[in-house]
Amino acid sequence: FRCVLCRSVARFSYDYRTIGAFGQDEIALARRLSISASGRVDHHNVFGTFASPKVSALVRADGGVTFRVSGGRGHIAPTPFTEETDVTGLTPIAVGDGLRPEDATSLAGDVTWRRAPFEITGTVFRSRIAHPLAFRESRAGAPPRLVNAERPTTTEGTEFIARYHEDDLDIILTHMYLWSTEQEADSRDLREVPLNPRHTASFDVLWEVGASRSEE
Repeated sequence: FRCVLCRSVARFSYDYRTIGAFGQDEIALARRLSISASGRVDHHNVFGTFASPKVSALVRADGGVTFRVSGGRGHIAPTPFTEETDVTGLTPIAVGDGLRPEDATSLAGDVTWRRAPFEITGTVFRSRIAHPLAFRESRAGAPPRLVNAERPTTTEGTEFIARYHEDDLDIILTHMYLWSTEQEADSRDLREVPLNPRHTASFDVLWEVGASRSEE
């Protein structure tokens, strides 16, 4: 990836090149239990080699119930594009020394029950981003800068999805609870990430009228 928009602000110019390999496999350990695993290895021209594994286990129980647990890791190289720089532009911003890639770890579990025409899924999840890229205001007239925060950003929550599907009618009800914390700008204390809604919900009714394209 090459930052074309950074040419006018040379200190933000970067040219990232990555070579990667990906593999995936699924194993049925029993009639009701399967394990899937995937792995990706990337060699970055600036930050070296990263390994990104992911493992998932699926259990099929009686009564149309399934359980799934998954976890994995990922990495992303730093770039100057954040919510703050989208507002201010790059010109007034300084770059901190020795920026590091962000390292993300995630874990999730869900339970699904299906019995036509109903389907209900409940999910819990948690993620942790180490060395998150942060925008910091400077004192004594110095320009604001981009740095890696010392403390990780964490996000956890739940999601609920209920669906009724019969013939051409779909009724979908969803709810999500989200709690995310990040390091305060002027201290090592944590704060709730601003503008993240604690609760979001939706109710949708979909009714298909007429023949679908596949039937025409």
